[in-house]
Amino acid sequence: AKSFDSKTSFGSSDRLTRTKGSLVNFNKITIVEYDRRIGDHPGARGPPISMGRNPKAETDICLDKYENTMKTNRSRREMFLTPVQREAELRRAGYSRGQIFEATQGVKDIQRMRKQTAKHLKERDAKVSAAKKFGLDFH
Repeated sequence: AKSFDSKTSFGSSDRLTRTKGSLVNFNKITIVEYDRRIGDHPGARGPPISMGRNPKAETDICLDKYENTMKTNRSRREMFLTPVQREAELRRAGYSRGQIFEATQGVKDIQRMRKQTAKHLKERDAKVSAAKKFGLDFH
């Protein structure tokens, strides 16, 4: 049985890629886990989460073992955190409920402003279109 030690080379199981005469060998990957922080992305449903700058953990793993262990086709549902999961992650990272609430409200404010901007742009575009139909110059 093969050992999946990060220093082991597996010969025929190595990933080989040729580019313009050079040979590149992939037999292990490094997974780096970063801390989670309160974010500010307005696309979030629930508290916004961002990746921190500080690595928490680093793991070397054989590429074959990684590919055999990881589920290849995750569903859309598995790709996103629910608002409850987001809050739990931030609480585990040490944020208070007040900090999480404040960040969530900030995101909601940005989302509200974006909706207003989109509405005003749509109204303006309709006025410009109507003015053009009647040969008027709209400013």
